[in-house]
Amino acid sequence: MGNIDLQPALSTETELGLDMTFARAFDLTFSYIQDVTEDQITFVPLSGGTGFVGQWQNAGTIESTIYEAGLNINFAKWFRAADSGFRWNLRTNFQKYEQTVTQLRTAPYTTGSGLQGSSLFRVEIGQTFGVLYGNVFATEITQLNQQPDFNANDFTVNEAGYVVTKTALGTLEEAPLLIRTATGSPVMTAIGDITPDFRIGFNNTIGFKGIELYTLFDWKKGGDVYNLTKQWLYQSGRHAEVSTYNNITAPFYETLANDLQPNSHFVEDGSFFMLREAALSFTLQQAQLENLTGGTLQSIQLSIIGRNLWTWTNYTGFHPDVTIQGTDENTLSNRQTFGRGSDINTPNGDNTLFAVDAFAYPMRRTITLGLKVTF
Repeated sequence: MGNIDLQPALSTETELGLDMTFARAFDLTFSYIQDVTEDQITFVPLSGGTGFVGQWQNAGTIESTIYEAGLNINFAKWFRAADSGFRWNLRTNFQKYEQTVTQLRTAPYTTGSGLQGSSLFRVEIGQTFGVLYGNVFATEITQLNQQPDFNANDFTVNEAGYVVTKTALGTLEEAPLLIRTATGSPVMTAIGDITPDFRIGFNNTIGFKGIELYTLFDWKKGGDVYNLTKQWLYQSGRHAEVSTYNNITAPFYETLANDLQPNSHFVEDGSFFMLREAALSFTLQQAQLENLTGGTLQSIQLSIIGRNLWTWTNYTGFHPDVTIQGTDENTLSNRQTFGRGSDINTPNGDNTLFAVDAFAYPMRRTITLGLKVTF
């Protein structure tokens, strides 16, 4: 539905910064940022009685607190070796941010990346922007005490760590149990948050005369990832974890898929530490090439460059850095079945804001040889 009252969002930012150099080799920068975005433009679901799925509205306010810092260390200056041909620079970048919905001129709702089954991000006053909502399967027997006729002796915890009924243990009827309210409805609650605790990059260059080594390490601490890929494979009984335990049958895992409704089982810690890039190069300057080229060439550089070489993580999918996926969403007038934007609840869903792991190709590891000739 169109909206003739739609206005541009207004952002107000307050920033305090520090920029200093000390001990001749250390450059430090720090920024503290408070950002308030009012009249945030949001696609708000509408009642079915309107005949429309939703409407773009100036529906809310988001307050953000951002911490950014950078430290550059010139070790050659520190060691007083800058004139010897030795060079070593280490650049460290730090970022931490928090975003909270402080005003919402509509009822709380869920949104997502625009993919089918990805509408699991709760937009509600007081919640962080990026909180995941879904059902929860019981891992402790006491979590079921709200259910009618509850008797703790009827339940046990199986090898997978979930509460099941004792009579079904080891049979095809064995199934995890959702936590429910006193009326029997599955509890909908926060099951994760994609906001990381912090992110740090380490950019290191060390060289001596014509030889140079460059490395880029990337560290993300915290921030959950919803593994939608795993959930779909559980649903069809095709994930490798289906055969983890000899005494637990495939229907147990199909129940965990929860008819593809969001639930706590598929929320994983997205922390990682990776060597994102490394390069080794060797350069010959004009003076060194004089006898070979007669001064025709200024320099020749040979290099080998590797990207996405190594990752440490406990994430069970291909890679926890799911924000690398392209967005290529479909618009309201160009919605493709099962494509980005196909979820009727999240048209034009944005995977850069609401990231889920949904059958994305793994990050490619590449090794490149390079030759650079300067005349």
